[in-house]
Amino acid sequence: MPAADPTLAIAAYLESIEDVLEAAEGRIFRPELPTAEDQHMPRACVLVRPAGGGLLLGRTRLPFKDSRIDIVCYGSTRLEASNVAREVSLALGELRTSTWEGVALRWARVSGEPADAIDPNTNWPFSLVSAQVMHASRVPAS
Repeated sequence: MPAADPTLAIAAYLESIEDVLEAAEGRIFRPELPTAEDQHMPRACVLVRPAGGGLLLGRTRLPFKDSRIDIVCYGSTRLEASNVAREVSLALGELRTSTWEGVALRWARVSGEPADAIDPNTNWPFSLVSAQVMHASRVPAS
């Protein structure tokens, strides 16, 4: 059984939420922005990437982990980025036990509410949402 990728599961979950998908104009990526997107930026999109974690369940032998996930929400303006991030934050708070892309998710706890900024390298507006996600360690064989 391969190791589970919580970013894949969270991205799939967010794609299922109509308000998130609409706010991001259908663009949800992981773990990085595709190079082809650079020419169109800044515009609304969501980037789901790993951010560490494992403090809660890292010392147990349970078949679950608690990973930190950062969701970077871009927009053409800071307001648009913030609007996308609010939808993401709400969706994460409403996550219930479910399976996405073969990865069992138990819960998501938003640990950092949307924080708006301008990326100093690209000058693109973004808003960051951080979450702790409890997920299965492995993906069961199909």
